[in-house]
Amino acid sequence: MFKSICSSSLRFAPALFLIPLLSRGLGSSFYGSFVTLTIIGEIGNLFFEYSFNSLQANLVASSTNINDKYKHLLVTIYIKMALFVLILPLSVLIAKAIFIHEALSSWWVVIFFVLFCSSSVFNLNWWFKANAFFRTQMISELIVRYAFLLFVLLLNNQGFSTSLYFEIVCLAYASIYFAVYGFFFVRTLHTIPVLNLKFSVANIFSNLSRGFPFFLSSSLGSSVSMFPQIFLAAYALPSYAGYFALAFRVQQTVKALFTPIFYKSFPHRVKISEFNPSISAPLLLFRFLSGTRFLLLLQMVLCAAVFVFSDYIIRVLGGLSFIPSSTILKVLAFTPIIYSLNQLLGVQSAIALGLGKQSNIVFLVSSVLSIASFFVVSLQHASLLPFVVLASEMLTFGSVCLLLYVSIRKNNKNAFSM
Repeated sequence: MFKSICSSSLRFAPALFLIPLLSRGLGSSFYGSFVTLTIIGEIGNLFFEYSFNSLQANLVASSTNINDKYKHLLVTIYIKMALFVLILPLSVLIAKAIFIHEALSSWWVVIFFVLFCSSSVFNLNWWFKANAFFRTQMISELIVRYAFLLFVLLLNNQGFSTSLYFEIVCLAYASIYFAVYGFFFVRTLHTIPVLNLKFSVANIFSNLSRGFPFFLSSSLGSSVSMFPQIFLAAYALPSYAGYFALAFRVQQTVKALFTPIFYKSFPHRVKISEFNPSISAPLLLFRFLSGTRFLLLLQMVLCAAVFVFSDYIIRVLGGLSFIPSSTILKVLAFTPIIYSLNQLLGVQSAIALGLGKQSNIVFLVSSVLSIASFFVVSLQHASLLPFVVLASEMLTFGSVCLLLYVSIRKNNKNAFSM
């Protein structure tokens, strides 16, 4: 557990150091634009990842035949290339449509997404994980994160105008991803032996259909939280979009610090293959969470610390010009722990109980309602958007708890009797 926490901290330390460097160097308006631009890329990246990090990785890891392993690899690459053709123009159109800065309508927006989307196609970390090449996976991630941090450190105090600094940072961000993941992609393809790899279009559609439930449940929760920033960039004042962006990045860092650990530790600690009607529901739910209770407690303490020291955190990261972000951060402080509970109960535990389809419906409905409410509030009362974000997370959590309660009650009428 301690090793996992240290590993996760090493991976996400650059993100924490980048926040003050970029927020102070870009100012509130351009910092909000930078975060929004990268968020559009991250949402697109969720489609590129699809279910490869879960389903495909498991298929490769369980395959004993070398032909089957490389068949899964090539099928995944073809799917990612097809998604690239669809998502690239869509990402460019969205970015050019929502930004109000004229600099964001120039030619380099296209280059940014060509590089960033290509790097998503090249990203084979799921393949490294499936084949236990954890060292290669870690090296590729660390090179990307620390190379960009080093570049921003060298770029600071060079006397560039804010708009030029903004363009350089955006293009460097995408270029580093492209170069690093492209290198490991080419290196991996060179290791593929000459094999008789026969597969049809049916294999591709089979992978797409089997991975859809995993994609739906894992991606919705991640993408919904990103839409407020996009709506603010499109409809609110650029400065307020920047204030929200700083608070959002702090909240996102706390969330990202624990999410990989939850996914790694949960399958090893909680082994649930079938529903046992003889056990009471409270005890059953306790078993769902018992394997991660220490992580949940640690994340709760960290969220509480962010809430209490939000003013100090914002002053350190963004300076006095970002003081309005502290109020937003107070509202968003506890959303990471709610998100973790949603993933543990709504994705992992619900699927373990055979409620994957119902869980997907809950996430789909709550996500649509959340995105619609984000849009309406950003048009009329942008300052209320942080409260709507918190309410949407609580709505999803309540819906998941209700799903589990109804299911358990239906299977065992005396489950909640004392």
